[in-house]
Amino acid sequence: MTRHVCEILLRHQIKPCVLIRGYRGASEHGAEVVSSPQRIELTQQEAGDEGHLLASLLPGVPVIAGKDRRVTGALGYDRFKPDVFVLDDGMQFYQLHRDLDVVLLDAQRPFDNGWTFPRGLLREPPSHLRRAGCIVITNGDKAAPESVESTRLTATKLSPGHPVLTAKLTARSLNALDRSHSLPSEWLKGRKAAVLSAIGNPESFARQVANLGALVVHRVDFTDHHEVTVGELNEVIEAACGAGAEAIIVTEKDAVKLPPLMRPIPFYALAVTMTVDDKAAFERILLKAAGK
Repeated sequence: MTRHVCEILLRHQIKPCVLIRGYRGASEHGAEVVSSPQRIELTQQEAGDEGHLLASLLPGVPVIAGKDRRVTGALGYDRFKPDVFVLDDGMQFYQLHRDLDVVLLDAQRPFDNGWTFPRGLLREPPSHLRRAGCIVITNGDKAAPESVESTRLTATKLSPGHPVLTAKLTARSLNALDRSHSLPSEWLKGRKAAVLSAIGNPESFARQVANLGALVVHRVDFTDHHEVTVGELNEVIEAACGAGAEAIIVTEKDAVKLPPLMRPIPFYALAVTMTVDDKAAFERILLKAAGK
C-alpha cells in the first residue's frame, strides 16, 4: 500500500518521501537515508528488509529509516523538501500529526481475536478505528463475500462517516533473485513449487501461490523479519528438491535478504501490486489530504 500511495502521488506530480521504522535494521534507533532520488544508500542489513524493498520498488523516492518519525521527517524535509510524507506503519506514532490515516483490514482476519498484545495481535483495540481517515479491506477476493460485507459493516460502525474501500493483491511476475530474468506468474500453473516466507501472514502468501495454479509440495514459515541463515536455506533447498519442487517461491520482502549461495533449484520472488477497487475514490481521498 505504501508503494501504491506513492505511485498515485507521483502520477499527480506530488513528490513523496517515505518514513519507515526500519525494523531490525541498524538505522532503527537513529535516522538514516535509505535512498535518495539518485541511489540506494544503505544495505539491507542497515535499512531493514522492508526499507530496502521500498527503496528498490520506488526509485527516485527518498526513503528514511528511524523509530522517531519526527526526527526522520525533519531530516527528510531538510534534505529533500518533499510535498508529502508517507509513513509506512505509522498509526501508533501519536507524537506526529497526520493529515490522513489509511488503515488496512484483512478480510480473512480483520480483528484477529479482538485483543491487543499480549493476548492478541492487535496493536490497538478495534474501537480506535474511529481515528482512521480511510479504511481499506484487503484480500476481499480471497474471503467469502459475507465475510467481506461483515467487515465492511463493522468498520463503518466503528468509524462512522469515513470511506471504506476494498482492495486486493495482484500477482505481476516471478523475478529471479539475481535479477537476470522474469517469468509471468502464469508459469506456476501446474508446476510443483516450494514456498518460503518470513512475514506476518505466511498462510496468505502460500494460498496466493497455490491460487496461481502451483502445487505446493513444501512450505517453510519463519517468524516475521527472520534473517534466514545459510544453514536454514540449505535445509529448505534439500527438502524442496526432495519433494520434487521445480522452484522455490519467496516474497519480495524476503528476497532482498536471503544469503547468497549456489542454488541447484531456481528461486523466484513473487512480485505483487496493490489494487484498490474504487481507484477514483481512493485517489480523491489522497489528493484531498495532500492539499490538491
